[in-house]
Amino acid sequence: MPVIETGVGNVHVYVDAEADLDVAERIVVNAKTSRPSVCNAAETLLVHRAVLTSVIPPGFLLDRESPLE
Repeated sequence: MPVIETGVGNVHVYVDAEADLDVAERIVVNAKTSRPSVCNAAETLLVHRAVLTSVIPPGFLLDRESPLE
């Protein structure tokens, strides 16, 4: 019998240096803010160093107004 196991794992989103950054931003925000209680919500964001400051502006992680925690 097929079984879906939930609530286990660590979901990563990776943004590659060659990624379309507009699409990547929509995916990252959706993966974390759309139904964050489900088991497939993103928990870890990995970003290639070549595009790090394009994806995460300096100071963003310290910004209290940020929609992400």
